[in-house]
Amino acid sequence: MDPATFDVVIVGGRPAGASLAARLGAAGLRVLIVERATFPSAPAVSAPFLLPHALALVDEVGVDEAAYTVDTPQLRSFVLELAGYFRSVLAFDAGVAGRSYFYTVDRAQLDHALWRSLAAWPSVTAWSDAHVEDLLRDEGGRVVGVTGRRGGDRLEARARAVIGADGRFSLVARKVDARVTEERSDVATTLYYDLWDGVADYEPGGPPIAHIHSSCDGFSFVFMPTSRGRTIVLAQGRADAYEALAGAPDAIYEGLLRARPRLWRRLHGARRSGELAGMKRVGNLFREPGGPGWALCGDAYHQKDSIDAQGIYDALLGAKELAAQVVRWHRGRLRRVDLRRLQADVRRDHAPPRPRDLLGAPARRRQDADAVDAHQPRLRPPLRRPRHPPARPRRLPHPAPRPLPRRRRRPPAPPPAPPRRRPHRRPAGVTCPLGHEHRAPAALRRGRPITWPSGQ
Repeated sequence: MDPATFDVVIVGGRPAGASLAARLGAAGLRVLIVERATFPSAPAVSAPFLLPHALALVDEVGVDEAAYTVDTPQLRSFVLELAGYFRSVLAFDAGVAGRSYFYTVDRAQLDHALWRSLAAWPSVTAWSDAHVEDLLRDEGGRVVGVTGRRGGDRLEARARAVIGADGRFSLVARKVDARVTEERSDVATTLYYDLWDGVADYEPGGPPIAHIHSSCDGFSFVFMPTSRGRTIVLAQGRADAYEALAGAPDAIYEGLLRARPRLWRRLHGARRSGELAGMKRVGNLFREPGGPGWALCGDAYHQKDSIDAQGIYDALLGAKELAAQVVRWHRGRLRRVDLRRLQADVRRDHAPPRPRDLLGAPARRRQDADAVDAHQPRLRPPLRRPRHPPARPRRLPHPAPRPLPRRRRRPPAPPPAPPRRRPHRRPAGVTCPLGHEHRAPAALRRGRPITWPSGQ
């Protein structure tokens, strides 16, 4: 076998690409996966929750949970606040993927664990520090490989299919001119976040908890306990609301937190320990899923606002669906990858999960919330009493209801009698003086006597 010839070349080795390579390697396909970074490392922008259904997908590719959750607390509930008007503590139900907890995962740990797991599949070749620069095509325009550089050497690899899993600004998507098939720009979000040390607990002595706070003015904030005692503090908001603020991003970020006492009380004794990261106008779109010799996966194909915390899950689920199609195509069950079926599956499965699916039955959810909320004061809007409370209306005694008289059933009316017909009387004939017999005239029939003129 030519070592530069593969069944599939995957560009991008983060969660979408690495999990796709693992699934294809488990099916026996010869896979080359190319990543420009070296591990362990984190992507430029990522502050993810890893929810139970996403943890289950990581289990499926053979990565042990302990490998990417070192010194990372399990979060079993989160609190949702709407300014000072509403607060609810919600606990996760164990019926979701067998777990009642989730993580604010350290992306450097998660990505490194997924990359290391590829060594378990002999048919998978993993190249890090490799930069893809262009795509190879045949005479008909079909994509047949990639070119680039690895270290100081020239890189060239050919394959039956090239898959771009290289993120939002995908080089593969640009080279094949992948068309955006659906996009929404009217709900764009801008976000910034940083790592903090020494953040105060939500409640003194309470368990670690994810804290989501909306100030009901276009901005929301998330406190995300993560590894080594640090907390990711994220400030996200409507893009137009962010653009209306003047100043440097660092000053805007810290100013938003200081202006909200409910949040700053947890940060007044803490210090920032990372570098501010963020993204403007997060996209919401679908691209074409593939074409002759190429396909897209992860953020290269589908991008969603970060507000629903489904980014890693979407990448892992999309890789699973694409792997199923590629394996069937490789084994000869399909003449080509069924892109319509793939697109329909992704659109169906990438819908946000319903709160009932995440939190379980309402009765159990309320029970778990009460257990977490037992020692916490409830935040309610202040009640304003009227100066002059209205007088209570006087209650008058009601008379006992009288029984309704029983309605007597009337006998049915007899059928109407048929109309009475008079018997027909045929008047006798009349003989005139000339001896002719005539029919009786009308006057005779009416009972009047008839007279004949004299002389007749």
